[in-house]
Amino acid sequence: LAFLREGLESACVQHARILLMSRSGCSVVVEVIRMWRSAAVIEAVAAAAAGPGESEDEPMYDHSIAHHALKKILHAEAGGDGDGEARGEGEGTDDAMEVENPTGGIDNEDEDEELKPVDEDEEGEGDEDEEDDGGTMAAADEDDTERADPSAFATALVESAGEGKGLAGWCDSNRGAFVVHALLQVPAAEKGVVAQLKKHAKKLTAKAKTSNGAKLVLAHVKGGKTGK
Repeated sequence: LAFLREGLESACVQHARILLMSRSGCSVVVEVIRMWRSAAVIEAVAAAAAGPGESEDEPMYDHSIAHHALKKILHAEAGGDGDGEARGEGEGTDDAMEVENPTGGIDNEDEDEELKPVDEDEEGEGDEDEEDDGGTMAAADEDDTERADPSAFATALVESAGEGKGLAGWCDSNRGAFVVHALLQVPAAEKGVVAQLKKHAKKLTAKAKTSNGAKLVLAHVKGGKTGK
């Protein structure tokens, strides 16, 4: 998929909000971040996550599709495979989703191997082809050195959330609380997030009575580690 990289990353940066709310679109976002770790894409998606969803009254982290994509990216940064909900992170009956794995159609890496760019000049001179291949390999090596930090999305998400209600505000929503819980699993972000949430322990305690997500977040904040 290397030959599609520029176009895919550009689409994710320019249309992050729309893609996150689409079942097929969020698959693209998750895979683009997984494969190339572009800082521009990560920042755009984190900013969209803290913004509105389909309406000003519905935050993106509470969107029925988008919140799954956000959790998947965070679980991957936490060192998992991105399928946290498949290991028991259920969100209750208020989140009956038809799509349990928003990236189900892109997980097969064998399919990726078949998607190779067509040589537009198969009869061209061999020497020129060899020079082009060398340049392509050099560019690929350079791209690898530009990959964002392994916890870049978690860091960007914390910063984006701080510009609005803050992460405690995300826990007003059950889905939002599960996104925060996924964020707590990222080691590089955990300490700062816990410190931020401890300031709102009373609010979390009240919310935990009616929200499974808030209950998990509260348990983590109080020192009881909870699984991904």
